[in-house]
Amino acid sequence: RGETLNKVELAAYVLLAVRLFCAALEARLGVSLNAQISNFLAAPFGFGICLLWFSQGLRILYRSRTIGPFVLMLLDMFMDVFVWIVLFIPVLVGSAAAMNITFRGAVPACFSGTVFMTMETLVEIMLGSDNQLDCLHDSDFSTSGPFFMVAYLVVVLVLMLNMLIAMMAKTFDLGFERQTLNFQFVKAQMILSYMDAPLPAPLMLL
Repeated sequence: RGETLNKVELAAYVLLAVRLFCAALEARLGVSLNAQISNFLAAPFGFGICLLWFSQGLRILYRSRTIGPFVLMLLDMFMDVFVWIVLFIPVLVGSAAAMNITFRGAVPACFSGTVFMTMETLVEIMLGSDNQLDCLHDSDFSTSGPFFMVAYLVVVLVLMLNMLIAMMAKTFDLGFERQTLNFQFVKAQMILSYMDAPLPAPLMLL
């Protein structure tokens, strides 16, 4: 799992490097970016800082006999979420495309006219926002609109979210059963890395 944390830190350094490069270019050319671009570049910089704190904090806890196994479970659960997102994307895109084609020419007030904005609305609904069924019932698509929405809610909220919960529960059970073995493996990895690493100053002069 140390390789996973290395990848997280690499992504963080790339995000930070992009912002620092833009700042250096701005200072070199003597020009200032407009507010919209500056705010856009501030987001990856903040996200990079967040990833660094996240990875470094987990790296410290990774070596604890008590908390270390739970760090491994957490990293495995992130992989479960990644797999779930890969499965969710086709459902999201298909539902948004179906609604966008159905609503063409008379878009309900609760939806926009683009596929991407419809996808954003569907993601917000999945995360707990209003399901917009009342709005669809009052629109020109009082039958097809609620049908698509109910089908989306059944697939995502009933099937896929329960599948994600089951995946994470299985990951936790496996990690909890092997927590002693996982800690011994992490400790052995740490010892081997210290054996291969050069001695710190001033011991390297001996």
